[in-house]
This record gives sequence, structure tokens and C-alpha cells, in this order.
Amino acid sequence: MSRRIAREQTESPDFLSPFRHRLPLQLRFCDADRLGHVNNSVYQQFYDLGRLHYFMHVLGRPIDWDGVGVVLARVEIDFYRPLHVEERAAVATLVPGEFRTPKSFETLQAIYNPDSGLVYSVGQSVMVGFDPSTGHSTEILPEWWEAIDKWGRG
Repeated sequence: MSRRIAREQTESPDFLSPFRHRLPLQLRFCDADRLGHVNNSVYQQFYDLGRLHYFMHVLGRPIDWDGVGVVLARVEIDFYRPLHVEERAAVATLVPGEFRTPKSFETLQAIYNPDSGLVYSVGQSVMVGFDPSTGHSTEILPEWWEAIDKWGRG
């Protein structure tokens, strides 16, 4: 991945400020392990949900699953502290502009407490353009770049 984010960086009051897209999460009893922590495998589901809502919001429409879009090619998650099912949580998503190729881009996400700003984990992923009709990677559609750039500028 492009960068490593240390736990100390997530403790800065400014860490979450670049993340304009935020989605509240519903924690369920079945998300927990025997210690009452949200299981690590569930974090990936939360990150998937955050990316889906980010793209729908940024594009201004539902995802066309039969059309050219993006697929997850790589994911990395750092777990900083346990999240318990009785706590509130949200996922924040952004697409940093500096990590792009014509066929791919990186997303940066954080699962955090919306009341305190406490960050539980940070996820980084690489999304690749994909054409389901050919089954191969392809360049990211210009409408995606335009929407991502427009959203990033505010």
C-alpha cells in the first residue's frame, strides 16, 4: 500500500477531517466474538459497506453491477483497539488523489466512534477498473474520475 498509518496518527484531532463521507454502522450481537469484541472479519464487511455507499453517493446513482465499474484488488487493515458491540461506530471513506493509475486507485477508510472520534481501525484498499463483459481489468471510466474529483474538491 501507499502508506502506513501509525496508531498515534489516528489520535490526532485532525485525522478524520479529510474524510467527507461517513456512514453510521449498526453493530449486531452476531458481529461479536466470545470477548464481546467485533470480530476482525466483520471489519472488512463494514469497509465494503462504506465503499459501496461512498461510490453511490459520489456517483449520484446506484451501482450498475452489469456495467464497467471497479472491483477490490487488495486490502490491508490495521486494528488499533477493540470495538465492542455496545459502542457506536461509523465508517469514513475517502479516495486520496495521489495514488492513482489509469486502471486503479486507492481508498482510505477508518472505523471510528462518531461521539469521541476514537479510531478503532484503518483500512486501505486498491480498486481496479473491471469490465464484467470481458472478465478483465480496464481503465476507470471518466465519469468515475470526474465524480471522485468533484466530491474531493467539495
